[in-house]
Amino acid sequence: MGINFTHQSSYTQTSPAGLLLHGVFDMDGSSSYTVSNLPTDAKFFRFSFKQVATNYSNNPRWNMRFGSASASSVDSGNNYRWCSGYYDSGNSGAGSNAASSLEILNRSHTSSNHREHGVMDLARSSQGWTIRGQFGDHYYSPGINYNMTGVWMFDTAMSKVQLIVNGGQFRYDSELIVHYMMGN
Repeated sequence: MGINFTHQSSYTQTSPAGLLLHGVFDMDGSSSYTVSNLPTDAKFFRFSFKQVATNYSNNPRWNMRFGSASASSVDSGNNYRWCSGYYDSGNSGAGSNAASSLEILNRSHTSSNHREHGVMDLARSSQGWTIRGQFGDHYYSPGINYNMTGVWMFDTAMSKVQLIVNGGQFRYDSELIVHYMMGN
């Protein structure tokens, strides 16, 4: 049974409203972590990151890829476009026209001492999945504010997300919390 809205009588909401929890995932000790079985009817995802750190200083520290319901693995083709930057007493930025993954945090900050909290929102559109993220380092360089935007160039159901450490492993109780929202 759907919900009928009095101000828009021709519209019936048949999917639940709001964010639904898919799961909380502990990435500690992994060099690559994949969350599978994302709901393929979802039109919006929110990935929340808690205390994300790596045990290796590399440039960049970690990246992200996605997979569709019809593919058996994540997409590693040049189907990602992104730009990232940060603010900390000065500005810096980087970007990509076509890449095999999304670079999440700006490449200028490579210390393994950084521990970030953040959120990424992914929304499905007719041009693919549009992505924006906001992160902050609460431990090593308090006050650093990272941002990123990007797109995964597939207008298809997303069924998996993969986080990849560029050398080393996730540490310090790195957590990924996945929420989703259904759509008509």
